Amino acid sequence: MDTFEGFLSDDKRTIVGTHNDGGEYQFLIIQIPETGQFTIGPLPASIAYGHMLGGGTDFAGWIHFTNTVAPGGGMSFSDWADSGFGSSVPVGYTGNITTTSGTLTITGNSTYNGQISHDGKFTVGTQTGGSSPNFFYFLNVGTK
Repeated sequence: MDTFEGFLSDDKRTIVGTHNDGGEYQFLIIQIPETGQFTIGPLPASIAYGHMLGGGTDFAGWIHFTNTVAPGGGMSFSDWADSGFGSSVPVGYTGNITTTSGTLTITGNSTYNGQISHDGKFTVGTQTGGSSPNFFYFLNVGTK
């Protein structure tokens, strides 16, 4: 992978990089979890800043927002902005840690699959939306 360029986090557990295989660009995020690092259950109360980048058959765009997690994992979103496609603020979501290595799911969004960084400072996830044949796909990054 001669064209790979990336960064390694200070804790040496996250790699972010790009690669061009000659015809298309690839974006990679690799997180190395540690079993026993997290408690299974609702996300702890916190505030994070979310960034989503998406594309699909008839769509390409971004969203950014503030995500406030209440005790019990309930999520509320504010400061919602998108690249002009008129998205709406989601409601009724609850964040859950489903493995002791930090795997994330969101009740209310069955297509979301994510991971918490080893230091708990950011999350990375993917999700799918839309309906056939107009699916769209999002990469989600949350930072504290």
